[in-house]
Amino acid sequence: MNWKVEALYVSQTGNHADVVTDVAWACYGNQEIRGKVSLDPPGPSFVEYGDLTEQQVLEWVWAKVDRAINEKYVNAIIAAPADTSKPLPWE
Repeated sequence: MNWKVEALYVSQTGNHADVVTDVAWACYGNQEIRGKVSLDPPGPSFVEYGDLTEQQVLEWVWAKVDRAINEKYVNAIIAAPADTSKPLPWE
């Protein structure tokens, strides 16, 4: 299972520039799920934009979306057999 941050949306908030307000994310397997979450305003442990890591941003995402449910969904998609088309039995 691979999680990826696809985009960060920023604004100026208070004395901070480039405050991440929204995160576009994806969870990949053989299929994928994508979403976008809005973050809470920065707290006292504000991290400058240039110092962010993908892992840290993913932790913020997982605090907003249910990681286990999303991974279960992607796994269920991966495990489901593909539908196939067969000739009609009356033709």
